[in-house]
Amino acid sequence: MGRRGDLFFRRLHLLRGSPEERRYRRERVRLVIKTVVAAVIAWLAAMHLPGAANPYFAPLGAVMSIYPTAARSVNEAALYVGGFLVGAAIAIPVGMLVGANTLGIAVTLLLALAVSSWRRLGDQSAQVSFTALFVLLFGGDQAWQYTVPRLADLGVGIAVGLIVNVAVYPPLYLRSADRVLAALGVDTAAALTELAQVVSDPERGWTTWSHRDDQMTRSARGARSAFDQAYESLHWNSRALLARRRTPLPYSSDIAVIEQVVALTRGIGQTLREALYNEEGSTSSVNREFRGLYAGVLRRIAPLLPELAADAPHGRGPDTGAAWDAQHEMEAGVARRREASDVADTEHRLAWLTRRILRELDHQRQEYESGEKSRRRR
Repeated sequence: MGRRGDLFFRRLHLLRGSPEERRYRRERVRLVIKTVVAAVIAWLAAMHLPGAANPYFAPLGAVMSIYPTAARSVNEAALYVGGFLVGAAIAIPVGMLVGANTLGIAVTLLLALAVSSWRRLGDQSAQVSFTALFVLLFGGDQAWQYTVPRLADLGVGIAVGLIVNVAVYPPLYLRSADRVLAALGVDTAAALTELAQVVSDPERGWTTWSHRDDQMTRSARGARSAFDQAYESLHWNSRALLARRRTPLPYSSDIAVIEQVVALTRGIGQTLREALYNEEGSTSSVNREFRGLYAGVLRRIAPLLPELAADAPHGRGPDTGAAWDAQHEMEAGVARRREASDVADTEHRLAWLTRRILRELDHQRQEYESGEKSRRRR
């Protein structure tokens, strides 16, 4: 097939992968193209400034102001300018009083590194030391004359970078948030289903639960990151107004509710593990009737999580009626054994945990209903 055939299959391989991987590659390609375009335009624009023989800070400023979201681009660009100004403010007096020598470098770095620990500069704190050294070494005792043109170049670069990133198809991550929320709902349901199986058959062991727990925890972290990015992408975004008209925005409470359910599910797992096994690792005596009823509650709660995640934010919330019936039946059994002084504190705790999950789901359903009423009033 030759080299052309090998090249074709390598290109075909880049198009493969999961839908999430393909979306990620497309987003990265768009970001790279916008960065290159902004850097080139900034260089060409800065070349027309007075005395701009080599405006290298222009493309550098453009590169440093291109980020996945428009809001982050604005924020990081402002921090970059702040780091530049602080670094120049350190280097200019050192260059005038000490000069570009060993002592001057030491003093500049000492001050710049001390200031760069200021948390308000965020990820751009390194620019303080970088700019201070540049201004000192290239400007020397003429640091002020060196800094002013560089600051103009930087302003051009950042302005071009922000314009390109904000005006040219700024990304929105609303659908990504919906996808990861749906995945989190599925993973949480799988974890609850596994707990129900362990309660029914304690000899099953905890290996599968450990895998489900890890996957659920990773999904929760990914969902939170995706939601934060989705809301950040709405700011300074020319597409955001149209998106609000066409795509229902995810509620912050959607992810908060499922995060709470994840925490409660992990609490159930830990409590069951302590209750079903003693220190030697063998199964302990837990009321068989309670185990059967509790497994039923978990099995009825599990499918509610994918339903909640799939409907967000335009659904009505899951119907918890059957789960509440199972919960009340289980609690009635606990109450009967309490009268006979044959109930452990563990049963109360487990019943409280599932009751909390159902209350969280009901609260979210009420929020959907109130949100729907407010939209109708508009």
